[in-house]
Amino acid sequence: MLHSLLDHTKNSRYYIAFWLAISFGLRQGEILGLRFKDIDFNNGVLRIVQTLEHSGGQTKYGGKSSTSTRTIDLSEHDIHILKKQRSRVLKEKNLCGGLYTDRDLVVCTDTGNAINPRNLLRQFKAYLKQLDLPDIPFHNLRHSHASLLLTKFHPKVVQERLGHKDIQVTLNTYSHLMPNMQKDASTFISGILQGKQKEESH
Repeated sequence: MLHSLLDHTKNSRYYIAFWLAISFGLRQGEILGLRFKDIDFNNGVLRIVQTLEHSGGQTKYGGKSSTSTRTIDLSEHDIHILKKQRSRVLKEKNLCGGLYTDRDLVVCTDTGNAINPRNLLRQFKAYLKQLDLPDIPFHNLRHSHASLLLTKFHPKVVQERLGHKDIQVTLNTYSHLMPNMQKDASTFISGILQGKQKEESH
């Protein structure tokens, strides 16, 4: 589903919003409030320091909790996509001239203004319908990000990346994944004891 959505929307201005949600597990307000100055391209980090309110009018410093303000490391591929988005926005700014409102937003309208959260949700639902995919909440993209990480990484990593207040929130939210992980753990140990899998030294 995730690949289908991104591939289908790659030429849309909303693509970057979906990509940010899937790649980093950002909340909708964090996505729409993200600025280019919050991205350190040289050191490869993205800082979440403000959110766009649900009304779509104002931004506020910080987020849902004290841990919502956070830093996320970027891969080379992430940097490439974000630089490409910066070039696209600069091109629109040059085309609009004096009609452009420069708010430095990563996700914005063709005149530089913040995208209304309702419009983002409306487009998301429309794309799901076009792709004949289940009608899911936008927030599920954040859940998909967390679910993918939890198959390979410690919950503490996921907690910090999502900006949860504490690890218990992460564990409670994604406890439904634990039974499968317990089975995988048993299979892993059995594989070592049967000589099917190499034991790592610690």
